[in-house]
Amino acid sequence: MKFETKNLPESQKEILVHLEFEELKPYLETKIREKKKNLEFKGFRKGKVPEEIISFLLEENLLEEVANEAIKDTYLKILKETKLEVLGTPKIEILKLVPNNPMEFKITLCVLPEITLPDYKEIAPQVKRRKVGVEEREVEETLRWIQKSRAKRIPKDEPAQIGDLVEVIWSSSEIEKGREHTERVILGESYLLPEIEKAIVGMKKGEEKEVEAVFPANYFNKNLAGKRVKLKIKLRSVEKIEISEISDEWARSIGRFENLEDLKKNIREGILQEKEKIESQRVQGEILTKIANKTEVDVPKTLSEIELERSMEELKNNISQILGISFDEYLRQINQTEEELRTSLLKEVQNKVKKFLILREIRKKENIEAKEEEIKEEADKFLTQFRSPEEAEKHIDPEALLEYIRERIENQKTLEFLESFAQKEL
Repeated sequence: MKFETKNLPESQKEILVHLEFEELKPYLETKIREKKKNLEFKGFRKGKVPEEIISFLLEENLLEEVANEAIKDTYLKILKETKLEVLGTPKIEILKLVPNNPMEFKITLCVLPEITLPDYKEIAPQVKRRKVGVEEREVEETLRWIQKSRAKRIPKDEPAQIGDLVEVIWSSSEIEKGREHTERVILGESYLLPEIEKAIVGMKKGEEKEVEAVFPANYFNKNLAGKRVKLKIKLRSVEKIEISEISDEWARSIGRFENLEDLKKNIREGILQEKEKIESQRVQGEILTKIANKTEVDVPKTLSEIELERSMEELKNNISQILGISFDEYLRQINQTEEELRTSLLKEVQNKVKKFLILREIRKKENIEAKEEEIKEEADKFLTQFRSPEEAEKHIDPEALLEYIRERIENQKTLEFLESFAQKEL
């Protein structure tokens, strides 16, 4: 066996392989013995046809089967010798296959690239961790949010007033072919267009009106942005909101708190934890970006394609769930084709894959591993969303889940390891 390896862009390799016919003979002889058992030929009993006749009759017909067997074994030998870490399925092309002659074939595959890392322990301290704190204003805002979220809602037939919770349906026959939009808001909190909110005040449940409204220039729906449009609005429901007074008694009613001050302390700690988490994510991201900027990596095409598909699916789901429009409608609004959108996302996707590969390399160098009990704990948490083990088995591959959790934990530990080198603001 002889082979030559050639590097291609996007972490791909091309391997040209040459096998002498002598190397194919053992495969050919095995195939002939297999066929001989069931071969029938006039003048001979089944399974008793002489091997010379079988070879003459079958050699050319068996050559392709023989080639496939030889390729499979040769490919594994090459991987063992080169220690290449292959991504995805290789593409194999037979270049020469003639009886009694050497065989030649080409393997094109995508591999994990070799990465030469910069001194990441020297780069990480260049990022400074900011000191975070909690202002009293933030505690008060959270208190008011809890107060509103626990308010009593009482359906009312009287006209809607500022402070009422309303559900309104609006549409425009001029644009979007009358597609209906449903909003559920508290009047007076500036979530609706001013013209719509003004029209709702004084309306009763079930009433309809027509109103002219001007959409902001930066409105997410480009068909409506900056336009004056006639809208049809219908008030589906009106609810009066009764808000309890913030007090020690109220604090005790919403949890195991001794008094209002105890609740505020809990809120303060929660906000601080969230801010510290966000700051950690910022520091980790900034360190990783700095390392990536000083690392040359030939990003594998296969990984880019997988991540691009995942990003596109996530985008489509978000458009449907958050914006409430179809993907085709979104493309019309941004004036792009799906292919143009894919191209615009490619650089971001490649950068994401690059950072993943850098984390993987640091993880290997520092021997960072997830403990089995950590993996099991996370897996058990994930599986609680299913009603039974049988249901879980229908939806997930247990081995794939454990591998995914292992990688996620190890990546997070690697990020925390890098963060430990960051400067701390005094």
